[in-house]
Amino acid sequence: MPEDYLRGLQDPEVQRLTGTHAAVDRAAVEDWLRTRADQNDRADWAVLRAHDGGFLSESVLNNLDADNGSASFWVWLAGLEVFGRGYGTEAPAWSSTTPSTLPGCTGSP
Repeated sequence: MPEDYLRGLQDPEVQRLTGTHAAVDRAAVEDWLRTRADQNDRADWAVLRAHDGGFLSESVLNNLDADNGSASFWVWLAGLEVFGRGYGTEAPAWSSTTPSTLPGCTGSP
């Protein structure tokens, strides 16, 4: 998956839509992916293609605000080949954590 993730991050249209300006290399992607499970203030999900495990999308819940019971949720798609296929629309349904289940947040989302 690191190759698919990196390819998505290097796509010029993905960079434009996400406001990405920094160059990213394989080592940075591997480090980023390795540390996702260690985060307690956000949740990151990779959406993988069922038949081959190819990376399609990432969805993220972050910027948690326990006092206001809010958070940011966003999705980025891994390039033009996956645009227009409904993955971005369906990503929220595949993301199973709500702010109330993350450390530091209580109550209903």
